[in-house]
Order: sequence, then C-alpha cells, then structure tokens
Amino acid sequence: MDVDAESEDEAMSLLKRNTPRRRHMGRRVAGVGLGVALIVLGLEAPAFAVTPTVTAFTPTSGPGATATGGCVVVITGTNFNNPTASAVAFNGAAAVFSVRSDTEIWATVPAAATSGPISVTNATGTGSLDGFVVAPTGGGCVPTIASFTPTCGPAGTDVTITGTNLLRLANGATVTGGHVEFAPYAVDANQISATPTQIVVDVAGDKVAQPIRIDTFNGIVGQGRVFSATPFSVGTCITEFSPTSGAVGTTVTITGVGFDSTGTANDVTGVQFFNGVPAIFTLATNTETTDTITTTVPFGAATGPITLFTTNAPNGVSVSSTDFTIGGVTGHPRSVTLKLKDSLTLKGKVTVPDGFTDCASGVSVKLQKKKKGGGFKTLKTVTTSDTGAYSGKVANKPGKYRALAPKTTADGETCLKDASPTRTN
Repeated sequence: MDVDAESEDEAMSLLKRNTPRRRHMGRRVAGVGLGVALIVLGLEAPAFAVTPTVTAFTPTSGPGATATGGCVVVITGTNFNNPTASAVAFNGAAAVFSVRSDTEIWATVPAAATSGPISVTNATGTGSLDGFVVAPTGGGCVPTIASFTPTCGPAGTDVTITGTNLLRLANGATVTGGHVEFAPYAVDANQISATPTQIVVDVAGDKVAQPIRIDTFNGIVGQGRVFSATPFSVGTCITEFSPTSGAVGTTVTITGVGFDSTGTANDVTGVQFFNGVPAIFTLATNTETTDTITTTVPFGAATGPITLFTTNAPNGVSVSSTDFTIGGVTGHPRSVTLKLKDSLTLKGKVTVPDGFTDCASGVSVKLQKKKKGGGFKTLKTVTTSDTGAYSGKVANKPGKYRALAPKTTADGETCLKDASPTRTN
C-alpha cells in the first residue's frame, strides 16, 4: 500500500470523527456571539411569560358600581405586565381595571360582584386572593380627607388633597379621581392628577369659604361623599408668618397665596398689625405657589392677628389665624445714611422703620472722623429737620467719616443708637 494514500485515509477518518464536535462547538460559538451582540446593542432577550400572583388588595370591602361611580380597589402582586393582564374579576364578575405597573392594578368593584376572591388573568394563567367583601354602604371604601395644601388661595391655585380611597369609576369605563368641588359645590374642580391617596386640582372661579367636598361611588355623606374638616379660604390669604413675636421694629416675613395677582382684585394694598396700626411692607417673593411679604412691626402695635388688605377690601381682607405677640419693647430702632458732598459737606437722613417719627425729627446727629489710633472724633453736632434730614460742613481733609445718632428719648419713648456706614474722603 502506498504510504501517502494510507496517510490520506487516516486524515479523512480523523476528520469524520471530529465533525460532530466541531458542529457542537460552532453552535456554542454562535450562541455566545448572539449574547455578546445583545449586550453590545444594550438589548435583553424576551422574558418568559409568567402567571400573575395577587398578594394583597385595599380596601378589602366596598360596594359594587352604580350609575354614579364605583369603589376602586388597589391590587398588588407580581407579573401584571408579563404579559399584560387581560382580565380582573371579583368572584368571577368582570371588572373595569387599569394596569399601573407590573405590581399594581386599579380595579373597580363591578355591579355584579359578590364576596369572594379577586383574580387577575394574563395569557399564561390566573392568580387570585380570597377575602373581598361586598359592602353596599361603603365598607372600607369610604373616602377620607386627611389634609389639603395650601389651605387658601385665589382662583388658579393648585390644591393638593391627601386622604384615602380618592379614586372613582368615571362614565362606567375609566378609573379616575373623585369629584372635587369647592363651595358653592356647583362645578367640579379641574383635575390635574389623581392617585388613591392624593388628588391635585385647580381652583376655578369665585368660591365660598367652605369645606372641600369629594364624591366617589355615590353622593351620600358617610358613604361615597366626604367633606374636609376645615374650610378652604378663597382669595388672598396668610398661611404663616415668622417670627411669631418680637419688639416694635422687628422685621416679619408673611407667607401666603395671592399677595400679587398681576393687577387683579387680590393685590395686597396694606398690612396692619393688631390695634389697627398700619405697617410698611414690601412684596419679596411672588411665585405660582407661594407669595412672601416683608414688613416691620410698627409703633403702637399690640398683640393680635396680622391683617392684609387688598384692592377689593373689605371682601378681600385676610386675617392671620394666629396672633403676633408684641414683647421685649426696648426702643425704636433708627437708620442713618451718609453722603460726602463738595468740600466737605456731610449730609444724610435719619429714619425710623417702625414709623415713630419723633425719633427722626429734631434729633441730634454727630458728624465724626476716624482717628489714627482707632475710634471716632466728633467734629460737629447737627439737628435733623422735620423729615429727618441733616447736613453739616467740616474741614476738608482726607480720612474716613461717619454720622452717629446717639441713644436718646422722645415723647417718653427710647430712640436707639445707630451709626451710618463709613465713607472715605
């Protein structure tokens, strides 16, 4: 036999023996290649379909749907989107539902429901949990209002209401938020968003300061209807102020809604402390949700509420629900300004933030120059005019100057000391 022929036969035999192994390795390499390709592309292989499970639901009792609405039950579990649930039933009665996520479904108790299990079905199978009780008068599905914020505001204010069982069945086909109405309870508020525990609505039109009303499965108080424990106050309103106490001259920040509504009847025109004493104020912040006013406690104010007046007063008056406490009155704070003019005149003005003008009119002001060793030397003392203005000429020399209003008394009241900023000549 030819040696070359024998070698060729052995090679062919080895090739045949290794062919299945090479095919197997080829399939493995192809599989690895596909996996790598998916990773590179950022994709995942489809998940296997799984039967859903129901692990809990709330409320555990409620009425069947009527023409006015229905009790909405929040069902929790797994695989509600794997594949997407195709049916929800209350003891076999089909329900209107909405799949919110792979672990949550909102479903309305159907009119034909009887007490028993709640089931969720997808293309793979059905999962269920027993224990739902049909309760015609509401059961655990009665809505509640725990709070709402803000507690007041003009038309256009967004109000967030928190509570329980705040959803309903709309038009027999859609799960949505309950009817929300502000007094006089004639028109539904515009709904922005809704969950079982929170509804956000927009206050529209003229309303009356009364509790907020929400209807879900019917309009019977204690069943599908609930009122808030406190009223919603319409128009400009104070929600808080800080600090809550202080002496005359204290700066107070008032927070609320509707302080400035771009020229409408809600614009604040005045701030008044108890005892009918008006105060100087400034609108510091104006946003869609919060307005802020800064003001100063005026002379003569007494402990009591703060009042805001608007362009449509007296109907636009807003009074704080708590008192501002006047305490620790030690005197009237003053503010001194200074300018250096010509060669060399020092002039400026003394003002009193709390409005006690006797501490600004006809009072002494010391014109001073800083000494080399520290401290200030008084060059001249002048007296302010009826408006608090002062002026005095001194020797024109380089250096640092200031004006000082010393502590004094006026009409039996204490006027506190204040010095102007230092100016350099």
